[in-house]
Amino acid sequence: MAQQQGRPAGQQAAPVPQSRTITIYPVIFVLVLVLTFVCGLLAGSMISGTNLAKQSAPVQAAAPQAQAPQQTQAAQQPSVPPEMQRRIRDLEAAVLKEPKKRAALVDLGNAYFDTGQYSSSIQAYEAALAINANDASVLTDCGVMYRAVGDYDKAIAKFVQAQQVEPGHAIAMFNQGVVLNYDLHQHEEGLKVWRELVRLHPNASAPDGRPVQDLIRQVEAE
Repeated sequence: MAQQQGRPAGQQAAPVPQSRTITIYPVIFVLVLVLTFVCGLLAGSMISGTNLAKQSAPVQAAAPQAQAPQQTQAAQQPSVPPEMQRRIRDLEAAVLKEPKKRAALVDLGNAYFDTGQYSSSIQAYEAALAINANDASVLTDCGVMYRAVGDYDKAIAKFVQAQQVEPGHAIAMFNQGVVLNYDLHQHEEGLKVWRELVRLHPNASAPDGRPVQDLIRQVEAE
């Protein structure tokens, strides 16, 4: 759920933000965006809702590690296996055929997410949220992608929206704390979010297994 960057030299890296997992590749997606713009789907940030780790079990989910925001997406993008490329092309074709089919847009966003294609993932998620904003998981994943490209304000906005849709959304809360503590260095606000997370989910942990309570102590000691 977080990434290892944005910290001053000499300090420990941030935990990796949590969220989703699937696969993809862009090309026809440019045409998709043209269609979605025409259809008025890219309306921007929106509130959404879904369910995710709401119990006291560890808060965990795989998410790609964000690279430094200055790097190009091409430099970040890992090699995509042939079968993944085919899946991406199939999803892009599906979205071209039915640009208002939200499930295909979400799948496409997930696939771009999983292959480190951050900007393309954001575009697909935003198009899906323009159709139905009530999806906390998609809002959270979109927020992780905004963080990956260095747009921390939009990342925070997405995590907050996810919690408005689904109060106590553990992964959104964890990621919000990551951005506040490690990217924006707004420790008072970041610790407030994490303390509330631990209150609601006592066993919440980062993807590497570190309890969020330990992360709180670490930030408090700095």
